[in-house]
Amino acid sequence: MAKTDADVLDDLKTTRDNILERIKEVTAEKKPSYALEGRSYSWTEYLRMLREQLQETLKLINLFEGPSDEIVVGTTWPLR
Repeated sequence: MAKTDADVLDDLKTTRDNILERIKEVTAEKKPSYALEGRSYSWTEYLRMLREQLQETLKLINLFEGPSDEIVVGTTWPLR
C-alpha cells in the first residue's frame, strides 16, 4: 500500500526529531576529532552533516505542509 502525504509528513517529522536528538547528543560534550587505523573522524564535520540533513528535512516538511499565512503587525515608536 502506498504511503499518503500524511504518512510521509509523519515520517519526515520523525526524521527531524531524530536528527535534533542526535545533534543534542553530539553537542552535549565536546569531542575531539581523531584518526584511527588510517581513517580520520571529525565531530565538526559530522555535526555539519547533521545540520545539512536537518535543513533538507525542514524544506521537505514545508513542502508537504503547504503554504502558511503569516500575520505581521507594524507600529511606529513611540505608540500614541
